[in-house]
Amino acid sequence: MSVFDDIPRDLTGGKAPDETDFGYLNRSDRVEAARVRALVDEWVSHYPAEHRAALVARLRSSIDEAHESAFFELALHELLRVTGHTILAIEPKLDHTPHSPDFLAATPEGAHFYMEAVTATAKSREQVAADKRLNVAVAAIERVSSPAHFLDLHVEGKPAHPIRLRHLRGALAAWIDSLPDSEEAKNARPFVYEAHGAKFEVRAFHRRQRREPGGSAIGIRSMEPLWRTPGDGIRESLNKKAGRYGELDAPYIVAVNATGDYHGEDDAVDAAFGSECVVITQHPDGTFSERMDRNPDGVWWGNAGPRNTGLSAVLSTERLSPWSIGQRRARLIRSPYTSAPLPPVALGVDELNPEDGRLVKSAGASFADIFGLPDGWP
Repeated sequence: MSVFDDIPRDLTGGKAPDETDFGYLNRSDRVEAARVRALVDEWVSHYPAEHRAALVARLRSSIDEAHESAFFELALHELLRVTGHTILAIEPKLDHTPHSPDFLAATPEGAHFYMEAVTATAKSREQVAADKRLNVAVAAIERVSSPAHFLDLHVEGKPAHPIRLRHLRGALAAWIDSLPDSEEAKNARPFVYEAHGAKFEVRAFHRRQRREPGGSAIGIRSMEPLWRTPGDGIRESLNKKAGRYGELDAPYIVAVNATGDYHGEDDAVDAAFGSECVVITQHPDGTFSERMDRNPDGVWWGNAGPRNTGLSAVLSTERLSPWSIGQRRARLIRSPYTSAPLPPVALGVDELNPEDGRLVKSAGASFADIFGLPDGWP
């Protein structure tokens, strides 16, 4: 069973802002895309046959979040398989709850553990929807005919409602038609379009060679800066899953794929143990001292001390996708407070283990090495 359609690959170049992740991978004629499709199909062939059709349907979803989530589960299944673990059940049934974690697995030594996958976006549903509306508008600008000029697009805000694309394209096309076909175009008054809380400002620069049909009109694109706090999205996702299945009969790992542009290992640690802070102490002699500490906002540490003790460990990675698997790493972070300690689980990734009140890191391998992918894949 192939995940992808048997069709002529007619999509050249990069992914358009309004193209879905699966749609682009399915249609792209790039040799790299062919390699990615082959890898996904190979991994799907290893997935249990009785669960394969449902997974493929999710991989083919036109909703990027569903596609991302399905691929993450597929990658975790493959990770367990290639590191010698046995997948005992997909979505194992539990007696005390109607909910099911994603996997029940066993180590080569026979120790059982549950694993649940979650994607952390650092964005609310409203923010995701606003991003999609913005991407549709940017794609509309990108496809406007501009053979003699390339466009410098600056965007402020995100639209609260869909943009009238025909109106936007028409206004932009009329502005482009008014531009001089010379270097003087850079001195023209910029095009400004505002709607539903978003502002699009476009400046033009003369092309030395006229644009071929089908190319992008946008040469430069800039956005507003992003403000965020450590652990955004990861903490919320872990808290949602930490106690979802109640008391389990085996250790429990939540695997999180953080998709934010700036997510990293430190964010996963902050989400688990609390965001870092500086504690300043005034002494009786009037002097001050300071030390690093953590706020009580971690998944495993709150105002009353340890919490979510049923969660044994967190397996975290960032921006994992069918395209990026060759450039990513992961780390297994064990909880020092758990009531269900995780036995040795050789997943091949980095590990952060609690020892004497601190985390000690042991280096593992990259996903490229674990999965046997060549340098620079795909």
